[in-house]
Amino acid sequence: MAAYLSRHIKLTLLWLRLCAMWAWQAWLKYAVWALLPTAVVSAIPYLSHWAEPSIRVAGVCLQGCGLLGIVVGVTRTRQQFSLPSVPAYIAQQIREFPRFPADIVCSVAGVSALGTVSSTGTVTLSTAPSRDCDARLDALEGALGDLKTTVANQHGETLDQLRKHAAELEKEKTDRSEEEKQLRATLYQTATGGLDLAVYGVIALAVANLYCTFPQEIACHMNASNCTAFEHSSNQKTRAPERLGSRTLDSLRRTETVRSRSVGVGLRRSALQALNRLAVFNRLE
Repeated sequence: MAAYLSRHIKLTLLWLRLCAMWAWQAWLKYAVWALLPTAVVSAIPYLSHWAEPSIRVAGVCLQGCGLLGIVVGVTRTRQQFSLPSVPAYIAQQIREFPRFPADIVCSVAGVSALGTVSSTGTVTLSTAPSRDCDARLDALEGALGDLKTTVANQHGETLDQLRKHAAELEKEKTDRSEEEKQLRATLYQTATGGLDLAVYGVIALAVANLYCTFPQEIACHMNASNCTAFEHSSNQKTRAPERLGSRTLDSLRRTETVRSRSVGVGLRRSALQALNRLAVFNRLE
């Protein structure tokens, strides 16, 4: 029972490991690489309690990350197809710009090639008719032994050549299968859904667009204090002209009261002077 449980636990752990590897290869890797820069840059407004300037800074940083991801993705795609990079392409086009025609000088060079030729031949050995039978038999036995040795050597060389050709064919099959796999991977990466870095750049640009377009709304939604501060500042901005108008009205009223008071004082003085003159005139009479 204990052995069965231990074996079952080992199989379960192995299955969980395979599931984790499958998730990483299928979508988790892309999700991590797509969301990790966004999460790191979004930590800037989070640490500053979602203030509006920090949200704008995070948006600008994400725009840079998105553009960098798209540029790197396009550059890597061009490298996979053995195409020059964009700066190298621009430099090449500048070098190929047509110049003013000058005197044309033609030069002809001759090249001679030397080759090696290998040839094989067959040597036959015949016995002289003047010899006796034993000598001729010995010569024939020696020639037969040499022939057997030559045939054995040629057979060994033929087998070696066959083994070499078989190994070369097997290697070529393996290389072609690897090249086919690489070609399929390259075609997948250059498809619409395969430009992973470009997708990461698009995600970063989308989040950056939100940060740069709606920083005040995001700050209000993420932190209520920012919303109250924003409303207070907007109310101050709207109430500033009213305050200025009330101040001007108060100042005008004060000046009018001062003027009316000054006019009243002047009238009183003139009335008192007239009364004094009348009193003096009555006394003289």
